[in-house]
Amino acid sequence: MVDDLFEEVLKTFSMESTLTTTLQDWRKGRRGETDDVNGYVVEWLEKVGKSAPVNRRVVEVAHRIELGKLEADPSNIDLLLDVMK
Repeated sequence: MVDDLFEEVLKTFSMESTLTTTLQDWRKGRRGETDDVNGYVVEWLEKVGKSAPVNRRVVEVAHRIELGKLEADPSNIDLLLDVMK
């Protein structure tokens, strides 16, 4: 169901030139909302003794981008997929 909903959102509300809010923030030199979304998931699950490795990696990659240690680039997907192995 989630995949179907996401596909509908992309088809109905998104264009090839659509940028995520975080990417828009980074291009303007601002921090994105990654800590508020993915970071919150990581913190909440840690409080109940669980982990969120993919969300944690998203936060780590975002922080590297925001610190200028990594470019915001589609090739970063490899850093995200690596955690799923």
